[in-house]
Amino acid sequence: MKLLLFCVLLGGIGHRSQAQDTFFEQHFSIGSSLSTYIGNDPKSQFTLIEGNSNTCVAGNSTAAITNSTLEFYRPRGCSGQVIATRSIDFLTIPRSLYIQFSLEVETSADGIGAAFIGFGANGANSAYVDNGTYRNDETFAKLTIGFKASTAANAFTLRDVNTNITSAAFTGRKTITWVLNNSGFVVTYLTPDGSTQRLANNLYDAWIGNTRVLTNRPAITADIDIKRFKIVFEGGQSSVGKIWIGDLLFRDVSGILPVSITDFRALVNGPRVDLSWQTENVADGSFFDVERSRNGLEYAVIQHISYELDRTHYGYTDHAPLPGTSYYRLRQHSPDGITTLSRPVAVNVVTTAPGLTVLDNPGNGLVIQLYSNNLIGATYQLASLTGQRLPCQTSETPDGQVTLQPQHPLPSGVYLLTATTGTVRLTRRVLIQ
Repeated sequence: MKLLLFCVLLGGIGHRSQAQDTFFEQHFSIGSSLSTYIGNDPKSQFTLIEGNSNTCVAGNSTAAITNSTLEFYRPRGCSGQVIATRSIDFLTIPRSLYIQFSLEVETSADGIGAAFIGFGANGANSAYVDNGTYRNDETFAKLTIGFKASTAANAFTLRDVNTNITSAAFTGRKTITWVLNNSGFVVTYLTPDGSTQRLANNLYDAWIGNTRVLTNRPAITADIDIKRFKIVFEGGQSSVGKIWIGDLLFRDVSGILPVSITDFRALVNGPRVDLSWQTENVADGSFFDVERSRNGLEYAVIQHISYELDRTHYGYTDHAPLPGTSYYRLRQHSPDGITTLSRPVAVNVVTTAPGLTVLDNPGNGLVIQLYSNNLIGATYQLASLTGQRLPCQTSETPDGQVTLQPQHPLPSGVYLLTATTGTVRLTRRVLIQ
């Protein structure tokens, strides 16, 4: 199997002041265990990812995280399915969807319906529960992935099951863009090639790279709510091989804009992290938020940087990075309210020196989140600038995440937080807005 590097710039597409909803977003680089991606978060986790050993003679059908992708595998002679399901409704019901993910296959077989991704609503027949049986009457749209090794090694197609239209065969890793319209109106969306297209109600378009391969295809069940989705690799015993699915991003169509943040990088440089990026077509008056995360899901702003006319290269140095693995991303704000979000980048900072970082600074005065490093058995004391000690309840996780809950909500102002262990004493300023 070839090594795949999935660093797709999915996050570089923005939204307007009428906030563009992100219904689901998952980056498969935040952990190598399937359990990382299974849970109850309706915006970033599946409720089920699993293979099936039914009637397999050459090993089981399996799901795994491989090279920052979700890998589905079915061996020869196996009729078992591999499935990933989101069986909890989206937080809000999409009226349009702009879906992107990367796709690559490895196969020596032909299978016209090897796998599919479907969007719909769970009805009386429970098609969209974790192990529910697919049904057309509970599905708004279904995109089928086929194998076409007779055309080229490791080739795949996309197929519309309503009209039996199948795309040409493609090989290698490709970005799939699938646009669904359930709004009741005609919508206009930005295509992968930078042009715009109109899409009528209850239709969809599908793109492989910059090629539109399925145009104005009808919904399977028109006007049904889009609340859940599932990805299934089955297709009978001829559909054997591997499918790699890269980072998933599901948003509404409104406000999709061209990428304006490019080549975002993070480099560990001794005790600090150096960030750099380039920009294109940035409006005068824009600014950037540099955001950092411990887990790749929850981000906090650590720096604001203003846009400078005729400048295309930017940088920022984090002099107090989080120890271990952490993530950075950029959020660009334009004067007209457009927000562009970069892809996240991960770094691993190894240090033996004691460290203390305030994660949410400024904070809200209800809780203070910290990250400590090499401060075993430390005690924490919060005080005002006049020296008045403020009692707090302290809790700490094994990985150094510390939460301080003041006895009373803190008024706006600046406070001093001190961590003490042995001869080590570290003090940080805490700003409450």
